[in-house]
Amino acid sequence: RLMRERLSTSKSDERYKTWYYATCEKIRERKEFKSINCDEGAESRADAYFDLCNYGEAATLLRTRVTEFHPLLEEKADSYVRVLCKLGRVYSYMGRHLDSVAVYHEAFGLMGKIGYSVEKRVDCLVQVAAGYEQLSDPENADDAYATATELLDGLSDGEERFVGRMTAVLYSRAKLFYGRQEFESAMVCMERLLEHVKRNYHENHPRVFETYTTFQHMAQKAGDAKRALQMTEKMIEIVRRHAPSSSKLVTLTTRVADLSLIHI
Repeated sequence: RLMRERLSTSKSDERYKTWYYATCEKIRERKEFKSINCDEGAESRADAYFDLCNYGEAATLLRTRVTEFHPLLEEKADSYVRVLCKLGRVYSYMGRHLDSVAVYHEAFGLMGKIGYSVEKRVDCLVQVAAGYEQLSDPENADDAYATATELLDGLSDGEERFVGRMTAVLYSRAKLFYGRQEFESAMVCMERLLEHVKRNYHENHPRVFETYTTFQHMAQKAGDAKRALQMTEKMIEIVRRHAPSSSKLVTLTTRVADLSLIHI
């Protein structure tokens, strides 16, 4: 573990990477190496290969662990899910998005049965959605985001672990609709995102202003001058209250004038 931590901070030390890689090979070959737990050793080596961008070797090791855990699913369910998620990540980095989605789907199905936390289940669904987006399958991607939103409903207020995830899921879903030129659906998502952000962050929090900015940009690109104007006016109110001397005020005021002409 300490070797991997050093590797992550040794961006340009190729000699260390070479030594580290060779050490991983020695550990793999030395079956009698007593200090490495049998269950954890293969995963540790897979993590090492992943860090070294050797995704093929990492995938091979993780597939072996999946095969070994599957007959022991009832007693090793938690370990099985953990390895599936790691394998899904490796497949994603390899560009094997269909395989990644299938693995994450299997992991998500088991997570519900063995009582995984909502945040871990949502994180898994986000990976499923991202895989479908890479496969140019927006319908299934939206289904994954919608399920994630349902899981977070009622849990997202107050706790950062839920608030941040809901923010990310709603934004990803809005962006997905926007990319499909389903602008009204994108605007509905952005309105919900804005309500969520305003409810959970103080007005001067950067995330609130960022959400107004994104909403304004999407609305303007979608040809919705009325919504774009509303968002810009809200941004001006925030700047006037919290940074009246900011140069942003001039830029935003000019934008209001331009949008007003379009809206008229």
